[in-house]
Amino acid sequence: MRKFKISVLLKLGFYCLFLSIGLEMQARKFVHPGILHTTKSIERMRAQIADKEYPAYGSFELLKSHHCSQADYQPFGPFEIISRDGEFRHTKSKMEQDFSAVYQNALMWVLTGEKTHAEKSLELLLGYAGTLKRIPETNDAPLLVGLEGLKIIYATEILRHTYKKMTVVQFNEISRMIREVFLPVMENFYHRKPYTNGNWGPIVTKAYMAAAILWDNEEMYNKAVDFYLHANDNGTIAHYISGDTGQIQESGRDQGHSMLGIGALATVCEIAWQQGDDLYSALDNRLMKGFEYVAKYNLGYNVPFAVWKDVTGKYSNWTEISNKGRGRYMPIFEMAYNHFVIRKGMQMPYTEQVLRQIRPEGYDRDQPAFGSLLFNEAGTKKNYVDLVNPFVDSHRSRWFFFSSACRPFGMVSLSPDTDTEHSWGSGYLYDSKQIRCFSHVHNWQMSGVAVMPTVGEFKGHLGMNAYQSAFTHDGEIAKPGYHKVKLTDYDITAELTSTMRVGFHCYTFPKSDASYILFDTGAFLAHGPTAYSEVWKVSDKEIAGWEMMERTGRRPKDTPVYFYAQLSKPMDKVVSWREGRIESNSNPERISGKNAGMAVRFKTEKDEKVMLKVAISYVSVEQARKNMLTELSGWDFEQVKQSSFSEWNDWLGRIEVEGGSREQQIKLYTDLWYALLGRHVVSDADGHYMDMTSDFPRIRQIPLGEDGKPLYNHHNFDAWWGSHWSLNILWSMAYPEVMDNFCNTMIDMYQNGGLIPRGPSGGNYTYVMIGDPAVSFFASAYNKGIRNYDAELAYEGLRKNAFVGGIRDHAGYEHSKTAYSGGMKYYEEWGYVPDGRKDVEGMHTTGASMTLEYAYQDWCLAQMAKTMGRLQDYEFFMKRSKNYRNLWNPESGYMQPRGEDGNWLPCFDPLELTEKGGFCESNSAIYSHYVPHDMAGLIELYGGADQYVKRLNANFEKSESYGFFRSNKTKEGNWTDYGNQPGTGMAHLFSYAGAPWLTQKWVRKVKAAYCDVTPYGGYRDDEDQGQMGALGVLMAIGLFEVDGGCAEKPFYEITSPLFDKVTIHLDNRYYSGKTFQIITKGNSTDNMYIQNASLNGKKWNKCWFYHEDFIKGGTLELKLGAKPNKKWGVEELPPSFISSK
Repeated sequence: MRKFKISVLLKLGFYCLFLSIGLEMQARKFVHPGILHTTKSIERMRAQIADKEYPAYGSFELLKSHHCSQADYQPFGPFEIISRDGEFRHTKSKMEQDFSAVYQNALMWVLTGEKTHAEKSLELLLGYAGTLKRIPETNDAPLLVGLEGLKIIYATEILRHTYKKMTVVQFNEISRMIREVFLPVMENFYHRKPYTNGNWGPIVTKAYMAAAILWDNEEMYNKAVDFYLHANDNGTIAHYISGDTGQIQESGRDQGHSMLGIGALATVCEIAWQQGDDLYSALDNRLMKGFEYVAKYNLGYNVPFAVWKDVTGKYSNWTEISNKGRGRYMPIFEMAYNHFVIRKGMQMPYTEQVLRQIRPEGYDRDQPAFGSLLFNEAGTKKNYVDLVNPFVDSHRSRWFFFSSACRPFGMVSLSPDTDTEHSWGSGYLYDSKQIRCFSHVHNWQMSGVAVMPTVGEFKGHLGMNAYQSAFTHDGEIAKPGYHKVKLTDYDITAELTSTMRVGFHCYTFPKSDASYILFDTGAFLAHGPTAYSEVWKVSDKEIAGWEMMERTGRRPKDTPVYFYAQLSKPMDKVVSWREGRIESNSNPERISGKNAGMAVRFKTEKDEKVMLKVAISYVSVEQARKNMLTELSGWDFEQVKQSSFSEWNDWLGRIEVEGGSREQQIKLYTDLWYALLGRHVVSDADGHYMDMTSDFPRIRQIPLGEDGKPLYNHHNFDAWWGSHWSLNILWSMAYPEVMDNFCNTMIDMYQNGGLIPRGPSGGNYTYVMIGDPAVSFFASAYNKGIRNYDAELAYEGLRKNAFVGGIRDHAGYEHSKTAYSGGMKYYEEWGYVPDGRKDVEGMHTTGASMTLEYAYQDWCLAQMAKTMGRLQDYEFFMKRSKNYRNLWNPESGYMQPRGEDGNWLPCFDPLELTEKGGFCESNSAIYSHYVPHDMAGLIELYGGADQYVKRLNANFEKSESYGFFRSNKTKEGNWTDYGNQPGTGMAHLFSYAGAPWLTQKWVRKVKAAYCDVTPYGGYRDDEDQGQMGALGVLMAIGLFEVDGGCAEKPFYEITSPLFDKVTIHLDNRYYSGKTFQIITKGNSTDNMYIQNASLNGKKWNKCWFYHEDFIKGGTLELKLGAKPNKKWGVEELPPSFISSK
């Protein structure tokens, strides 16, 4: 690689640049093909496409679907004269598309090998070569020859060296056009005194350098290099980017031209790089500094700005940086990122943030574009999206279970609804025959904004039973972020995708004079009816409205959702209805009331695509509109779809696996998808959210960061109940920023309403389930160093919850402000919560479960207190955490409920599942093992390790034939339960009794019982917003934390993974290491037992290791075999509090 030596002399405050260049080379031999891509890079791209690697494959999908990439593209020209301005400006858009088709068909040829693309590119080139005579010397002529010339020259170079049917005569004819029509304009630009803004120079130079390579013209090539480094022009690396700050010469003009300029500079550098010359490094990598400056400002951060003294003197009057075009990114960033970060190992943190937002890069008329494929030499990731199957277990559903067209934790959770009544058995059910609507909110106790396309006779006013449509699974596609399905009654194909807060629909209609899109704002969706709604026409392409979700037994207040919608096609008219009757008077075009709605009507041609964007907010219609303007201003459905795939691949790819069966990989990534899906964001893009914790709704604002964006998101979520064995562990390992978001949500609710919640809905307290499971969430986060929130305030709220009047005192869905059914007065006085209490309210009033869970939660609070130096609290809560012993009946050998008189309740049955058994959604056979904080103490109660292992093993043996699942229909099998939270840690308990081989055995067997990846199995019961998914991931990768990761010094227990290799990518904003890997040898279905292990190359004979070792990164190697090694893992048992001492 040739580097260029550049000397810079700064004198008397004036930037006087004397640049010298020395090239130590013989007569140049040019690389062919060698304009942006060589044979090697073409092979790299083909491999990425074949493997469907993201984000590269996403860019390919955007390229492939673009109209200029089609082999049957119909040109507008050729034209004899072309121009961007002046007399022939009418040719601008048309010739730009024609030349994009030349370029993109050439790309498609080398990427796919389909000759029709080569033929099309060559046909277009020859058409223009035989027709084009002149480019008038108008003001924009240099821009035309630079922007369009590169497309032509790139395609000619590619075809000349890869397409054998291109003849010498054809090449010479195209070269003649370039030399006679394009080249004179370039030369004239170089000969003039500088007169333009800086983007012009590199735009001309990238085409000029490309032509030099095409013709093997060393003199021209050196002239292009010389311009980039030496020229007295605003468009050189020295004059366009400040060496001090990275400011761009055009920063005061607008952001679009700044991006155009640095994109052109990068293109010049990339062309030179492919020829063995390093222009990127010029002036101490100044181009990288420019990209970071532009990225930082457009992300919303403040950047330094100085009045620029440009070469021409014409553009030195911009006194402040321009916000015009701020945040509207061009696809230029992958090229620079690929060079400086991937090739050179440097850091571009702001460019990386931009790429997270815009990947995969797509089309741009003025750039090489499609950069996530064309300029991405990274060791790219698998297409994890294709390893997720949203249809798993979808024959039965809960409203929030199925959300296909959704981003990670997306506010919009758009998907088809086949069943719309009840919280359970609703949403998308695989075996249902009709689709009733496409709705945008599938959330814990929340629903809303149902839309439906129809044709023919209008039936919107008659309700979903009338306008629903049959659908077919033939051709149906559901992936993370996308759903496609055919409505067979209407011959409409519906495609759905989304951003975080905007649902994006693409409907392909048949020919019809009566095509409709219904907004059924008054519909009954899931949890209850819509109390009231209003919808109105804003313009011929805009609809807005709001719906009031009627309160439920869980969400205690009517809660609004607002929407703002845009159509890609003007409507001909609106039709509105109320209470089953069409409103005859549609002026003003607004309808409100109960059971109200509005439809838009238009005519469609056969296969006409009509797109719809629907943004939502829980604050106001105006906030919904702002969400759309922030996240989705354009109409490129394919770009948004691919962006969603790319985002999901980034999130899913934080845990990579190799080996195992394809079905095991599908189950793992489907589980992981659920863990990142269901607990949805409820705050707006600017940080506004609705607080419903008091008597009246209040609009609140999340604090903003330096970039003007919210520091975190607010979330809606079902209970944390049981998450100490699922989400808390998984998120803290691979997604620590998610824990920060949820911690801040709960602290804000504490400040707003006085309690840290255990499962809020729409800004309301719901008091779902029992206890205070938030304490294990906070303790795990805090003790693992995840602390981007007010920890003192969090502790204050958690401590309040641990006494009378706190959230523990609320039984399930007990909404009274003076709640008492959680029994804290008993717990504080007697050390247990009795069953059989009189006058209790709410649900889940089971005292035995409360006692056991309160004891664990006391221990969690103690661990957090100790880390924070609150030693008096530590001693107090540690003492209270022994209260589980008050339910141990040594005669029966079970945890049993006690009455208010202190006696054991009569008619005890350890397998009884109903609440009369004293246990919440479980039984004594399972809850008798629920002491996650003091396994040593529990084992002591059982009579020692041997007795405990015997009893626990018997539970698994007796439940194995029942699939480790509890049911009222098969009571005799209710010894374990991996279909609900209380029993999901049981297989890991053997390790605490010195029998880790049994943990290895039963974890594998449980995974086998829950391995189904069809629509008819996989979870068997409520997946519960990611909890069972997260549990499945942990069991599959072989790591767990029985105590929920809440110990002052957290640690992980080891069991045998399903895969040959597991790589967990660590977040360097929180943890110092890069990856933690688990590598197995000899892994198979039969080889489930760990024979020996090493950690970071050292022999490891413990079945656990500390979190502090995990976050440094490292490698855990496990040798597996078919027979248990009972000597491994018992050298030192996992740490455990012993309550009897």
